[in-house]
Amino acid sequence: MRLKDFALDIEAIESGSWRDAPGMKGVRIKIRGEGNADWKRVTASEIGAAIAASKTGELSDEANEAITAKVLHETCLQDWSGLTEDDGKTAIPYSPEFALKLLTDPAYKRFRTSVYLAARTLANETVAEREKAAKN
Repeated sequence: MRLKDFALDIEAIESGSWRDAPGMKGVRIKIRGEGNADWKRVTASEIGAAIAASKTGELSDEANEAITAKVLHETCLQDWSGLTEDDGKTAIPYSPEFALKLLTDPAYKRFRTSVYLAARTLANETVAEREKAAKN
């Protein structure tokens, strides 16, 4: 087996890549991979602060959810295309403020899950897989 066949695409993980949003037909997102350098920094900082603020010394489910949303917002999701208003025609442009709403509002959990799955997939994608996909 060639080394290239299992070498992760570090450049895409760190700088981002456009891909179809899992489970959201017609939506594409520009995403950085799970575990990028900023992901690690923000996660460590937020977990430390949440544990320090906790009376039990443990993360509550709510704190964990808030940390995940913050990490996805600040370190992964960079842009989108294909999101529209309810009329199905008017494009919703990317903005950090609206992205944060979609990542934190329980009504849009499906969007957040899609962003997380895309970040996780990118984090495990090899250079060879990316080159093969680019050819198709």
